[in-house]
Amino acid sequence: MIPGYDAYFSFTRSKQGYSGVVTYVKHPLVPLAAEEGITGILHRTPDDDSSPSPPAPGLIGHYPPLPAAEAQTLDSEGRCVILDFGLFVLFNIYFPHSSGPDREVFKTQFNQTIARRVEVLLDAGREVVVAADVNVTHREIDHCDPKQSCKDWGLKEFGEHPARRWLEGFLAPNGRMVDLGKGVGGG
Repeated sequence: MIPGYDAYFSFTRSKQGYSGVVTYVKHPLVPLAAEEGITGILHRTPDDDSSPSPPAPGLIGHYPPLPAAEAQTLDSEGRCVILDFGLFVLFNIYFPHSSGPDREVFKTQFNQTIARRVEVLLDAGREVVVAADVNVTHREIDHCDPKQSCKDWGLKEFGEHPARRWLEGFLAPNGRMVDLGKGVGGG
């Protein structure tokens, strides 16, 4: 804890010390709502686990529900804290890395869930800020050896990687989110 700040944590439930995020908010600012995870499953009561119901009232936005087992898996690694400050909703996210086929499936599901969650908030007229380690080498200029990466993944083009395609669709001009770091490091 840091004096003068409130801390909003999410930590892994599957591999101790593996991943997690924290958002520090300086006093006297207080979020209207805080939520751990991307799916709402961490805010359900144990008897809610069998049905894909929306999160409890009072949490941040409503969004398409996921089956409990899928939601539990996506939120088990402590990768997201969402804070509603009224003027905007802040997502603090540590996206999963694509280290192989199994993790690629997890990353794809995680990315799609984030995109759905953000879209619902934007459609409701909310301002959304995503502060994240996206764990994607977005453009060739960002990668130390883009040709080798293509070979490693069996790709003809660098942008064919599923996570890169997702990011292209999430960010403007193809998506609704603006990359504030664009131009910094080629981003």
